[in-house]
Amino acid sequence: MNPKTALLIGGNRGIGLELVKHLVALNPSKLLVTCRNPETATDLKALTEGNNNVEILKFDMEKNADRRAHV
Repeated sequence: MNPKTALLIGGNRGIGLELVKHLVALNPSKLLVTCRNPETATDLKALTEGNNNVEILKFDMEKNADRRAHV
């Protein structure tokens, strides 16, 4: 299976980071991964380095500005 686009909310650690690993291996056309603080998401950044099809987005459900920015 090779998905065209995937969106994963909360991919910075734990189960979310493991899902990112599996999705990257599937080589989707575009993989959007959200986390609260992309600048401190070192494991996520390292995993996605060199993958032009992966984009990390800042998204915090508790902040209205973040929710509106991606609508």
